[in-house]
Amino acid sequence: MRIHLVVSMAVAVALFAIIAHSAEAASAEESYRHYCGQCHGEQGKGDGINAPLISVEPRNHTDSAEMAKLSDTHLYEAVAEGGKKVNKSTLMPYYQYTFTKDEIQALVQYLRKLCNCKGP
Repeated sequence: MRIHLVVSMAVAVALFAIIAHSAEAASAEESYRHYCGQCHGEQGKGDGINAPLISVEPRNHTDSAEMAKLSDTHLYEAVAEGGKKVNKSTLMPYYQYTFTKDEIQALVQYLRKLCNCKGP
């Protein structure tokens, strides 16, 4: 009976680790589409379903000329601390408590992929 308890506990811990890892392992693209797509659009063109309803036009993340003007630090701060931090819409939420630092950095890299550009 004791062996069954130990095995059951080990299985439970393993399943918990798998579930936790799966939740954290959402790709930057999936996170972008879920959290950012409402305003910026699923493809990042600034044409999300909420875009017509807000007073500040969402940034087109596929515009390489404009995105190349923004540093990775700027993009990180925008995601982590919201639009207000970077003098954009206060409606853009902050995600510093939603994502880990590594996940925010992955989102920054995904933004670079969308624009096919590098920052200054």
